[in-house]
Formats: sequence, structure tokens, C-alpha cells
Amino acid sequence: FSFIAIRKFAGGYHAKTPTRCYVFSVISSIIMLCLIKYANSVGNIFTYLLIIFELLCVVLIILMSPLDTENNPLNSYEKKWYKTLAVLISACIFIISLFCVLTELRNIGYSLICGVIMSTLVLLMRKVQITN
Repeated sequence: FSFIAIRKFAGGYHAKTPTRCYVFSVISSIIMLCLIKYANSVGNIFTYLLIIFELLCVVLIILMSPLDTENNPLNSYEKKWYKTLAVLISACIFIISLFCVLTELRNIGYSLICGVIMSTLVLLMRKVQITN
């Protein structure tokens, strides 16, 4: 949920072929599921580090979004509107995930955090793609 909500307005990397997209999606989903499983099996220090990392990711989303693509160029109005929505959604998800992780809803919180991390990764990949 958090990945889709942020990605819609923040933008990010788009693979050149459907196969690359599927492979990237499957691999990143497996990595995030392993991270959630690992987070449940370790102590609170890892949880706090994950929250700090999520906050860093939210800051990066705020600084970089939105990133458009050749297939979906954005005009100046859309860029402003999408940035506002990306910032609001990212901040809300951060607050909700923090609440979930600090209560008995840890799996939901970890899932939300992983979506924020994935959103940041595709933004960074798109930024690299643009500069090359």
C-alpha cells in the first residue's frame, strides 16, 4: 500500500521492458519480505534503526519528488501538485508506521516502512537514470 501510494505521485524508475519490470518487482518484494521477517526476529535496536532509516527515506522523497518519465511528462502544475501529495502521503505513512511499530501492529508498521524504502529506491534509480 505505502509503495503504491507514494510511487503514484513521487514517480521513479521505469524498466525498459516488461520482463525487467517483473524481475525487479519480484526481487525487491522478496527482499522486503525477508526484511520484515528479520525485523520481527531481532530486538528493538533494529526497529529504531529502521525507523530512522525510514525518516531519511521520507526526507529523500521530499527532496527528489516528483520525477517524471518520457512516457509520463509532468507540466509545472502537475509537478507542484504531485510533490504536495507525495510529501503529505509520505509524512502520513511515516506517522502511521511509527504508531504501528511501537504498538502491537509491528508487521503492518514494518510493511509500511518497506514500502517507503522501496519508493525511495526507485526514486534514486530514476535520478541515476536521468543523470546518465
